[in-house]
Amino acid sequence: MSTSYRRAAREQLPHETTVTIPDLPPELVLLLCTFLPDDDLYRIAFACKRLHHLALPVYLGRYGCDDEFIFDSLLSPDVMQALRSALYTPRLKRLVYTCRVGKGHQQGEDLRELLEMVEIEDFRLQPGAASVNQKGRAEDQLRQEPDEPEEEGMTTEAAKQWIGVLDGLIAKARCRCLTAEMDSNQRSVESIEEGIVREYYRPHNIVRNTIARWFTPRTRHLEEFRVHSTSLFHTGLLQWTLGTLRAPSLTSVSFSQLHHFAPETWAILLPCITIPNLQHLSINLCAIATTDLYAFLARHPAITELNFGRNLLPPDMKATMPSTLLPTLDTLSGPPDYIVALLSTRPFGTITTVRVVYRAKRASQFTLDAVNHDLAPVCLRLKSVPSVALAVSFEAGDVDWVLGARAPDANQNGLSSAQGSSSSSTMQHSVSFVASCVTKVEFEANVYVLPLSIVFSLPKWLGGFARIKVFMLRTLASDARRGVSGDFAEQRKIMNIDTAPWQVDQFTAAFLHAVVKHCPGLRRVEVDGKEVEVPGPRADIVRLR
Repeated sequence: MSTSYRRAAREQLPHETTVTIPDLPPELVLLLCTFLPDDDLYRIAFACKRLHHLALPVYLGRYGCDDEFIFDSLLSPDVMQALRSALYTPRLKRLVYTCRVGKGHQQGEDLRELLEMVEIEDFRLQPGAASVNQKGRAEDQLRQEPDEPEEEGMTTEAAKQWIGVLDGLIAKARCRCLTAEMDSNQRSVESIEEGIVREYYRPHNIVRNTIARWFTPRTRHLEEFRVHSTSLFHTGLLQWTLGTLRAPSLTSVSFSQLHHFAPETWAILLPCITIPNLQHLSINLCAIATTDLYAFLARHPAITELNFGRNLLPPDMKATMPSTLLPTLDTLSGPPDYIVALLSTRPFGTITTVRVVYRAKRASQFTLDAVNHDLAPVCLRLKSVPSVALAVSFEAGDVDWVLGARAPDANQNGLSSAQGSSSSSTMQHSVSFVASCVTKVEFEANVYVLPLSIVFSLPKWLGGFARIKVFMLRTLASDARRGVSGDFAEQRKIMNIDTAPWQVDQFTAAFLHAVVKHCPGLRRVEVDGKEVEVPGPRADIVRLR
């Protein structure tokens, strides 16, 4: 072949084209970003505008900005550098800020720059050591001398600083959920009471506050406010707190960790609180008298979901309930005494969900007799509710409340005994009205690893609930409590103890198969916050998600 012919053939071949990263589809760019180290990923994020909007969110996600980011942690300098250089407004899913409200601390000054750069969906203000102590290496932190004793409690100057920070958080960062758990000082309760009386109960202030309620606060984006600190009712923060609660965008409020307030304090505080569009209310660790609670609920008729915690004063059964109390209530959750106090007085025809929180202290041989006795006054009302959940919490370390024979030997006939015959699965307690109306069971144990006796007896115990459709199991190993959803393959070890590793899958499969066998109407099973696939009644292999 001549040279001229080869040259002509080479010219007829298509020219090679160079493909650069900006020319790739977004899916391939994101896939490539997952394999790049942090330094290279940061450089790619500022190569061009298109890559900037694809790579920078991946970079920030590695530092927790798409889940939970702890401000001023060891990763903060890198994150702050990326946020300052961003060409768009990043959005943080959850920001945690650790503060101290004692004398001599600058309150939230280091937050002001961040609030100008990002939008925050969920902001949590938690008490603790000064944030500056979180910097540096771990060995350096161990060498630090303990802080000197200082004056604790919110001061007037600190309150003014926090008002500026919180206003910027809501107005500039467009925060939707605010959780305030600042340090509280029990010695300041008397001064808080004096401030409430001075600001809201003097004649000239009553007229001023009445007029102020007619004016809508400036536009806010806050939808949920968790009031978990008495410092929010300090004289310097009182008007800001009550004004924030009057925001028209606010629909969910939680009062908790306010145990320093006596019933007399709540009696003068609750009449000053007005939440126009309140729909979801949670109360825990608050010493509120029943009459004051009813009066507060009557002033908020739009409430659809009401949650009572386990740490409240016992309800006064003689207290008079207003006839127009909670006309649109849909979901009610709480301990048995509050469930009875509400449902035994009024039918609440709009209720579709009731969740009974039952706490078993140092329980052994737990049965439903105690629950039946506590809920007897409202048994007929519960049967007419479409969804009834029973949340059983065992606070004692020993949850060996086995109903029936002792647990079988795990190395011999454990699997066959777990699946059992119909005759061996007969419940030893009679079917009660609670078992006949419960559609969801939440079992919470104060252990990291379930004993085998519980693993083998729990399916039989669940078989007594004829209408059960959902079963949720939680232990101290639950990733759901930490807000992290891990792989179920890492969580299933809670169903096994003192057994060989190769037996884990067998015991897990046997447990789920036994639960379905005794509860044929079961539709959903969750273990430590992770939903697992419910096996069919004839399934020989249990598949886990």
